[in-house]
Amino acid sequence: MPEFLSTSAAGQPLSATHQRVLSSLVALLEDRLMALQALLGPHPAGIAQHWATDLSEAERTDLAATAKAFRAELAALHAAYHLDVQPRSPRREVAYRAAQLWEILGDAPAAKFSGYGELPPTMVPDWDARIARLTALANQLLARAEPPAA
Repeated sequence: MPEFLSTSAAGQPLSATHQRVLSSLVALLEDRLMALQALLGPHPAGIAQHWATDLSEAERTDLAATAKAFRAELAALHAAYHLDVQPRSPRREVAYRAAQLWEILGDAPAAKFSGYGELPPTMVPDWDARIARLTALANQLLARAEPPAA
């Protein structure tokens, strides 16, 4: 028999499984909404890419208002079903993203590009040295994201 943790807005009990699944769904929607809202804000200067100015100020305002309405509706749904609040760790997020950087850099040494044709031999030492420095920095990010020793 399932364990019931809370009741829904309709007064129906939610099982532990439904509580977990619905809480995760709302957390995922909130995460994607926050990423969407970040796209509407000012962007830092890029290095290898830049943000186009293909949204007018009126469109940004309209999109931001719609995102705000989405957030309010999502908050109401979360409250109505008494869903769990899930902790989110900046430390874990930094470690996760640093690990992704490290993984991408693993495929970046010049020798890995042989399937596309070899890089000019005079370029290889500089390229590989720069990739090694980036990899070392990714490793530092990973190490610094580790919790302090107790």
